[in-house]
Amino acid sequence: MLEKYETIMVPEEICEVLRIGSNECYKMLKDGIIKGYKVGKTWRIPKANLECYINSKLVSFNT
Repeated sequence: MLEKYETIMVPEEICEVLRIGSNECYKMLKDGIIKGYKVGKTWRIPKANLECYINSKLVSFNT
């Protein structure tokens, strides 16, 4: 699913994958729902962290 993305993603890519707006994405990052870090003013999100978030939602969806 995420094969076309680099190991480190940016918020715009997270929005594309999750089909959410940028405000929601930045809120999730700020609240630590999706783990990322800032380089200057720009968020960077390891792809593995996004995969963990997606998997956690799939597990709760299936239970």
